[in-house]
Amino acid sequence: MLNRIKFIKYQIVLIIIYFSTVILCAVPLMVPNWTHLKWHKNYPLYEVISQEKLTSAERINYYNKTYQYSPKIETDYTIRMEKIRDQKTGMMKKYVTLVDSSGIECWTKYSESEHPQLYVAQNNISVFTSYDNWNSVVWFDKKGNELNRINFDNDEIIARARPLKNGEYWIITTDFDNNFEIQSNNKNLLSLIFTDKFGNILNKINLKYPNYGTYSTISRSEEYLMMSCTEGQAGKRDYKYYSYFLKANGTIVKEYNKLISRGYFSDNETIYISNGKIMDVSTGEFITSFISHGSCKSANKGIPVFVSSEGNVLRIVDYEKKELLFYKEFKYGEKPCEIEYVEISGDGKTIKALARGRLYKFELIKNKRE
Repeated sequence: MLNRIKFIKYQIVLIIIYFSTVILCAVPLMVPNWTHLKWHKNYPLYEVISQEKLTSAERINYYNKTYQYSPKIETDYTIRMEKIRDQKTGMMKKYVTLVDSSGIECWTKYSESEHPQLYVAQNNISVFTSYDNWNSVVWFDKKGNELNRINFDNDEIIARARPLKNGEYWIITTDFDNNFEIQSNNKNLLSLIFTDKFGNILNKINLKYPNYGTYSTISRSEEYLMMSCTEGQAGKRDYKYYSYFLKANGTIVKEYNKLISRGYFSDNETIYISNGKIMDVSTGEFITSFISHGSCKSANKGIPVFVSSEGNVLRIVDYEKKELLFYKEFKYGEKPCEIEYVEISGDGKTIKALARGRLYKFELIKNKRE
């Protein structure tokens, strides 16, 4: 009986050793690969040179920076929308009026749509979405003459317009009211249409999957775009992703079978980084890939440094040599203090981090990095 108990204990020990070995071998695959970084021989390479308490307005400005860049139109024109009662029918009708900087009305258009939108670029070309209905986009000149239009046949489609380079290019996107209830025979109807300022179609991309929502990143020069689409059901984890790296005119540089659109371009737009995945903008090829569950920003091409914030942890990494250059945990008393915003200069020498209303500035220590 005693021997049998010893044998059972021996088997239990073997089982524990076996599963411990399996788990230890799997750990590098299960956790972010920060554990594989070497410490730079001159660590730390950065130091805090200042910290300041921000006002509420300053803090909000940095909060706004955490969101992706959104193209804007600079124009002296304004838009007036009003409802006017039809004298014959007695029904209220919606009208949109274009007004110049002197207050002079350029033209007035009736819109049958419930929610018309009008964009006016500096070149005096106006783009009117939901003009006839949800699925129409129309271009007008300064006098209100129609220059071009795009109509979509399917009544379930909603057409939207986004300007690039102050209206030199336009992205016409299509969407459905409820992306999670799209019928399989409608999946190929969603697309990205790129036009010039007059509405002439330059490129059209039929999306691989039917939903893209806010999955897009646009560089500050508005020359490059990373856009992703997805397919899946709400509440489930069986999502499929597909991404497109594009130029402003809709030319496809590269396509990917993964989600990589929630990222950032470096200062001179030579590097793109998304959750630790680092891409050379000139080729669309990925240089290297880390696993990061937070925000990442990269220095310019030729300076292989990026900063990552995960929760309350800040890391500065050399991604070529796989070396950790700096590490800091932000705390308020004994409690972790989440990092709200990070940025890195193009030369990789200056880092900024916002935590609990304080802006910390780090700089590369002279003569430490070889």
